[in-house]
Amino acid sequence: MEIDLFRQSLAITVKQQHDVGDARRQAMNAGKNLSFDETVNGRVGIVATELAGNLAKHAGGGTIILRAVRAGEARGLEIMSLDDGPGMDLQRCFEDGYSTAGSPGTGLGAVKRLADRLETYSLHGKGSVLVAQVFTPPTEMQALKPEAYDIGAICLPVVGERLCGDGWRVRERENGVDIVVSDGLGHGPLAAEASDVALDTFDRKPGQDAQGLLEALNAAMRPTRGAAVMTASLDAAQGRLTSAGIGNIAGYVMTVPKAKGLVSMNGIVGHSNARVKAFSTDCGPNDVLIFHSDGLTTHWKLEEFPGLAHRAPSVIAGVMYKHFQRGRDDATVVVVIRRA
Repeated sequence: MEIDLFRQSLAITVKQQHDVGDARRQAMNAGKNLSFDETVNGRVGIVATELAGNLAKHAGGGTIILRAVRAGEARGLEIMSLDDGPGMDLQRCFEDGYSTAGSPGTGLGAVKRLADRLETYSLHGKGSVLVAQVFTPPTEMQALKPEAYDIGAICLPVVGERLCGDGWRVRERENGVDIVVSDGLGHGPLAAEASDVALDTFDRKPGQDAQGLLEALNAAMRPTRGAAVMTASLDAAQGRLTSAGIGNIAGYVMTVPKAKGLVSMNGIVGHSNARVKAFSTDCGPNDVLIFHSDGLTTHWKLEEFPGLAHRAPSVIAGVMYKHFQRGRDDATVVVVIRRA
């Protein structure tokens, strides 16, 4: 059974050169499952090889994270590279001919040429996050159009488990977007089953407000072991975000440089008589919405990473996961930015 990369990410540890081939094979297998043709999947293979090779050669190792993405009708594969190296001069590193190891210096330059989208962040002493996306375009698609909402996410199981007990969805609609993040109790298949019910119910309830959706989830999830869940609905016309949560899913609206936490009630969705209550707050263009499970610590400050809040959501998600994941539970972080 293949992992659904639209729901769950796939992490590949890269420590030595022989891990580079594994990263390439897994990335190309993901591309095959997304029905990429040989040409597009060849690009995937090269991008994965160069990013993983950079980890092995220059960063002292790191992690490649794969995720399926969409841009309109186009399907894509996101290949993220995380490392704890010394940081890099990103502008020079993506120039052909630049190298710090005596090699030809064409690796990251190839990533820049072959990726449809490339986002980066590097900070001295805190490592780097590189995010490349490769798409298979629909007929006559000349360029990827900017999306009204930029979305970044990482959803990974605890070490030793194949399935992640967390889950997430973002659904765009006219004049807004709906979001759900679920953390099934514990981890493993039964936790994943609880979150699957949450996501399936979300899919069947378009148009529900945040409170109504959480009430529906509470009823639908009674046969499961339950979960912590937060739902949110953004009314772009009014510039208001309404959210409802039960359990320890954390949510924030960041109007740079300040982050305002969203309220979540005590209890367990599916096994709770806790009163579902919605809260509303301002949310304007370019505000950053951040949601994460308790696989990440809540003691984070994006101001420790200069300029990060203005980067792409996938980069923000990568930095948060890299620096703030606890390492002893499933971990999910979802970042959404409404563009002006």
